[in-house]
Amino acid sequence: MGFQEKIERLLHSSGVEFEPLAQRATWELLSRWRSTFASEVQAETGQGTHLGYEWHAFSYGFSAAEEGPDGVATVAAALPGPFFLLSGWTGVDFGFMCNGALPDLHSIRMDFILVGDNFDWTLVFTHELGFGPYHATA
Repeated sequence: MGFQEKIERLLHSSGVEFEPLAQRATWELLSRWRSTFASEVQAETGQGTHLGYEWHAFSYGFSAAEEGPDGVATVAAALPGPFFLLSGWTGVDFGFMCNGALPDLHSIRMDFILVGDNFDWTLVFTHELGFGPYHATA
């Protein structure tokens, strides 16, 4: 089973309404996410990501973020509501428009970007134990 199918199964079992996004829409949202939450990476390195991972914008200190369970609690309290869920892995392109409560993404060890539908917050999960999740506001 591929990553997208695992996410679809998790969203469904969590009671989250979701609609898969076209690849172009996913790329456009990721570009908007980078300019909103990780523009310092591009400014300082000339690259869209640092060392191939979106979350390195936070772990390497390019952008400010709160790390750990407090950020998860902040987002969980703001939901249910609309949000985007995007793959945070370079080369693994999928995204969803979601509406519902925060799903438990810890059970799937991969990189995810959640972002409010108006891009006022983001919550980024990593595949690495001991890093993240990272919460930032615009």
